[in-house]
Amino acid sequence: MKRALLIFCCFCFLLLAQSSFALSFGVKMGFNTTSQDFNFTQLGNLLKLNRTGAEFGVFLEFPLVSTFSFTTEIRYLQKGEQFDYFSWGGNLTNPDQTSLGRLSYVSFIALAKLKIPLSGINLYGLMGPRFDFKVGPKEVVGYEIYTDSYESPIAGSIIGAGMEFKLGGVGWFLVEGYYGFDWKKLYDSADLVIDSQTVGFLIGLRT
Repeated sequence: MKRALLIFCCFCFLLLAQSSFALSFGVKMGFNTTSQDFNFTQLGNLLKLNRTGAEFGVFLEFPLVSTFSFTTEIRYLQKGEQFDYFSWGGNLTNPDQTSLGRLSYVSFIALAKLKIPLSGINLYGLMGPRFDFKVGPKEVVGYEIYTDSYESPIAGSIIGAGMEFKLGGVGWFLVEGYYGFDWKKLYDSADLVIDSQTVGFLIGLRT
């Protein structure tokens, strides 16, 4: 993980050093829906949680040619926002919901952006790696057994698509959707494995 993070940081600095084109920057905000699959060794896929959370961030875009650029982003996101914690009470088939918390991350992202320019509109696709650092949950007492052991930082990928609309001399308004998945299990033990996937929808402005 440390090696992957170092490669990511070097990649960002190389972009900054090599870019001699007009630098573009902007902001994004929106929401995501995160699903987490709980697969128990003895009971199978017993539980699936789907939660909606907010996310927002800033980005820099480095155009290489008119149809291709790189973006580097920093986002704060609530992966599920509100997470259910359970007290099993010795009976895994009949858990009692006991507490709620927030599962939040700061995400560092590098994306390749392929654009199809049209009249006043750009269609584009996105793909690249991300590194999520856990900054939550918060205000959860006695039920951190899983979340304290979640992978952090955890690396993954983003695949997305969107549209940009020209706003005169102001810049571009963008609408974007993405699918994100992890390269490792969010939680992996002899008794329980947790997988996580995220689908997000964002709007934003860039110069």
